[in-house]
Amino acid sequence: MTARHDFADPQSRAEMPDLVAIRAAAARARDAEIARLVRRAFGAVFGGLRWLFDTVADWQARNAAYQRLRHMSDRELADIGLTRDQIARVFDPSFAQAPAAAPAAPAPRAPVPAPANDTVAAPARAA
Repeated sequence: MTARHDFADPQSRAEMPDLVAIRAAAARARDAEIARLVRRAFGAVFGGLRWLFDTVADWQARNAAYQRLRHMSDRELADIGLTRDQIARVFDPSFAQAPAAAPAAPAPRAPVPAPANDTVAAPARAA
């Protein structure tokens, strides 16, 4: 039950500015909380719309790349290191790997000495 104030009473008149100040402070706090909740709600809605837009744009880019790969010849795919079977997996995160290093040149081979008994003496020159 709320207390009723008789503002004709001098004590009630003295409490009146305090009561008005308390009500004004409560209204400001309420309005600030409502504004915070509205900002949060709009932030969530616009964040969701942004995510949706980014997802659709990403899908369109992936689909365009997929279509370009599908229309390449086997020779063109081989030039970029793909086979036709790999096209469907190109966008799979496990497919993306570090590019393979170019094959290293074979190590130089040490010369193999000829067997000692296979040497042929050079003919002597006449002077």
